[in-house]
Amino acid sequence: MVEEVVRVPDEKTLRLLADLKAKLYASNMSRARKAAHQLSWMQEDGFAILKEALLDRRSDGLKVAAAYGLRRMRGRMKKMAMQVLLEGLSSDSTITRNVCKNTALLLNRAKKGAGSNASAAKGGYSRSYGRR
Repeated sequence: MVEEVVRVPDEKTLRLLADLKAKLYASNMSRARKAAHQLSWMQEDGFAILKEALLDRRSDGLKVAAAYGLRRMRGRMKKMAMQVLLEGLSSDSTITRNVCKNTALLLNRAKKGAGSNASAAKGGYSRSYGRR
């Protein structure tokens, strides 16, 4: 029988999470986006804050920043982030639905484009022009 280990964040982590949440909810979009990116690296703790922000009834900018953070999730959290975006498609808020739809499309496009010519995707020349 496998026991699930529950991690309890220490005080330093809790302060960092509170600070990032405050920046995420701030009116400065640049700060909110940076905070969302940092939260995307914090696994479950960051995921919970981003999910709450996306489904909150506050500003459009908050939802966009939260969706950006969910889009930047990596590893095992990426699938959970996609589930939240799909959950947001059934929201009562038109803004939430639009943000979730556009972010889910970006995630799918990135997933499909992962096997394409990376040089061309980065702005380089494609093979048809003879230079890589």
